[in-house]
Amino acid sequence: MAHWTVTTLRSHDYWFTYEERKFWVKDGVTIFCATGFHSVKFNVETINDQMPEFKIVSIPYSNLTGINMHDCANLKFLNLVERGNCWHPTWYFPESMSVEECDSFEDAWENGGDERISQLGWLESVIEHWLWWEVYITNKNGRTDKIINTIEGKN
Repeated sequence: MAHWTVTTLRSHDYWFTYEERKFWVKDGVTIFCATGFHSVKFNVETINDQMPEFKIVSIPYSNLTGINMHDCANLKFLNLVERGNCWHPTWYFPESMSVEECDSFEDAWENGGDERISQLGWLESVIEHWLWWEVYITNKNGRTDKIINTIEGKN
């Protein structure tokens, strides 16, 4: 097992370099909220002594390529340490929901967050962590061992 730090920094080309997506499910309907941040820092533990093995993929509902932090072949443990400033969340509702249902959900979120949404019967199912631009992988001694450029596809 090895310990690593995975970070992004704010870029001039891409204002935000990390997006957190929370998914909620109720009666077979899925809603998700995407919130972007200037930067992020994760502590990662791998199942072996090797650096985390991330793949650059197309980010769903986006025109960017990036890294899904949960899609790592040798990941044992992932801990979100800190996030930079964020922008207002963007909601993604299925077409089957009426405008009134969407407004009701957003109102519940704005007036009580996760707790209010769960009171309405929605269950939080998963959180995705998407990183793009330059992703830095640093070893436990503080040396950056790898920089992955997700925009240019350089791994």
